[in-house]
Amino acid sequence: MYAQNIILYGSSQEKNLERAYDIAIKHILGDSIGDIRHHILANTYPNFLLVKKEQNAGEISIEQIRSQIEFLSSKATLPLNKAVIIDCAEDLSRNAANAMLKTLEEKKTEDLIILTTDRLSSLLPTIRSRCLKINVFTDILSPDSYTEASKYIVSVLESKKRAIKQEFVGKITRFISTGCKNIPGFIRQVSQEELGNAREIVLLYSGYQLAKTKTVDMAAKFLKIQRMMILARNTHPDDQSLLAGCFILSV
Repeated sequence: MYAQNIILYGSSQEKNLERAYDIAIKHILGDSIGDIRHHILANTYPNFLLVKKEQNAGEISIEQIRSQIEFLSSKATLPLNKAVIIDCAEDLSRNAANAMLKTLEEKKTEDLIILTTDRLSSLLPTIRSRCLKINVFTDILSPDSYTEASKYIVSVLESKKRAIKQEFVGKITRFISTGCKNIPGFIRQVSQEELGNAREIVLLYSGYQLAKTKTVDMAAKFLKIQRMMILARNTHPDDQSLLAGCFILSV
């Protein structure tokens, strides 16, 4: 529901902001082609707005968020999507945070808002609940250094001290990449002990694709699979149908 409200966290402020720029540029351009990065970095592109704490100010003010609201509500200068980045969102004043919450709830669906923070817990719970949360360090962990999704997934699972065979990871990633044909038949080959790992592999695969494509559509898939994972862990961890749901969402 809120896939076009994104919180990037888990890494340095610089890395969070770098990823935010990547996603914003992809969203603004859509299927169009153009080199707008230098305009985005200079905050001079008409369909883009960067909001951050002003020099010598202690926090991001409500006036700055009101300017963002005006930007989002006005007609786009160019016939492209709009994007806003709130850098270091933990700096929002109380009034600014409340105004930000209202914006997240009421903005147009085609507009993108990205909040970056290195202190996720400092954001209002109501803001966090209305955003797709992406951990820059683990969800999109330097995938550019991996040419194969399976090698990336194994490296992440090993960093979590999880023993996993690359052969099993490759089997699942190939199944997804070829369109998940005959899901019931494939799931019958997955043992009960492997169900949890299989669901996490699907989630990591979608995170890998998100990092590669940096599209909002992929972010929406990632959010839905995250929710399916939470449902599986909290309700029926041994239910094979929840793995089937993850496969369906990944296509």
